[in-house]
Amino acid sequence: MFSTGTGFAPFARLIPDPETYEKFEEVIVTHTCREVAESTYGQELVASVKNDPLCGKFAGGLRFCETITREDYPHMGRITELMKSDKVLDDLGVSPICPEIERGMICGSMDMLKDTKAALEGFGLVEGPTTTRTHSLLSVHLWIEGPKIGPTENRLSKSWIMI
Repeated sequence: MFSTGTGFAPFARLIPDPETYEKFEEVIVTHTCREVAESTYGQELVASVKNDPLCGKFAGGLRFCETITREDYPHMGRITELMKSDKVLDDLGVSPICPEIERGMICGSMDMLKDTKAALEGFGLVEGPTTTRTHSLLSVHLWIEGPKIGPTENRLSKSWIMI
């Protein structure tokens, strides 16, 4: 899931939901903020989900990566720039985004939506309706998804939550 600033809010509902982890083996949440202090809510929510007696047993694949744009930080810069350079992928120890097995959701400003959509399309994700499993990216305004998944494949490899 990909978002900036307060764009984290729609995903705050998905992160603690056990159904999210029934659908995805791994959920990667990225939260891009101007300053480190702005990312506190995301840090605390992810920690609380991992420590929750109910959700914690399901959320073993939950990972959190914050990026900061105006302060020195290990992941400094816009998420789209870090994706292009593969830095965030390398740091998380994950392979490039694969549209056949991964999905993405984005929420943020119109510019962020446009830039992130373009970055994810560069990985092969395509826009599509939310009612099918043939597409792999969601934004507040768009769904972009990958190729159709067969009926026996009920669980995807990874969901990226960029915030």
